[in-house]
Amino acid sequence: MRSSRRAFLGTLAAGSAVSLSGCTEGVLVETAYDCAVDEPTTTPHTRQPHIGQQSAPVSVEVFHDLSNRPTWAFTTHALSAILDDYVDTGTARIEFYDLPVPGDPDWAHQLASVARYIHAEAGQDGYQSYIETAAELFSSDQPTWQGVGDAASAAGVDPCTAIAHGSWKTYESETEADRRYAHSLEIDAVPALLIDGQRLPDINPVNRSEGKISAAIEEALENSSGRK
Repeated sequence: MRSSRRAFLGTLAAGSAVSLSGCTEGVLVETAYDCAVDEPTTTPHTRQPHIGQQSAPVSVEVFHDLSNRPTWAFTTHALSAILDDYVDTGTARIEFYDLPVPGDPDWAHQLASVARYIHAEAGQDGYQSYIETAAELFSSDQPTWQGVGDAASAAGVDPCTAIAHGSWKTYESETEADRRYAHSLEIDAVPALLIDGQRLPDINPVNRSEGKISAAIEEALENSSGRK
């Protein structure tokens, strides 16, 4: 998946159509997709976005804001390593919670709705593709609806439908529920992690946090083995 995504990103850099800023509740600016962003008539139900097997011995909860630069850095560095080393091997399962932080609340809710829609339609593989591709695209610029459509397309989802769900914030109530859950745990910054229910303190700088996260997962795995 990662090599094909790099090729996809290279294609974009080489010359996809340009495009530009955002849209809200059906008011669309130009993108290469020429979408009619009508309010979606249905919103597919989805479980909490996750990647990994239900039976994995270690549970990781990630609190993120998909419009937030530290989240992009975490996704393209530490998360990638966790997925390779622990999720792909069946050792850990990650659940994702959206926590909009001060910055751009519209984009935070819109990008969260796109991600949840993609999880509902394309499962965990599509969700992983979307958040990784979006993080790489946005890390060198800012979120755009062109980028959202490109990342949705890479995840195997119709870009116009994904843009519509984001534009109308169709999963805003779920995002707000995630925010309340985070605040109940006294989490107010992203990215933040719980490993088997224990908060992992201070993962800054996030682009070099994989060693600390790996050590915490190994400790949780050892504790899990000891309880058997």
